[in-house]
Amino acid sequence: MGLSAREQQLLQLLARGHTVLTAARDLDISSRTAEATLAALRMRVEAPSLYVLGAMAERLGWHHAQGGAL
Repeated sequence: MGLSAREQQLLQLLARGHTVLTAARDLDISSRTAEATLAALRMRVEAPSLYVLGAMAERLGWHHAQGGAL
């Protein structure tokens, strides 16, 4: 199972220090869409928080790879 383009972009922006709100603005999506996308990803990988999701993304290189795998 791989990351969608939106998941990849959100993780990249969050890793660069963006908030969910500023990342959503950069991607021209609503903050609710960004939150829902991240929530769905968290559920899929069983990350209990956005912090844990970020740590997983860093450890596994998800925000660096193009089309990285989960």
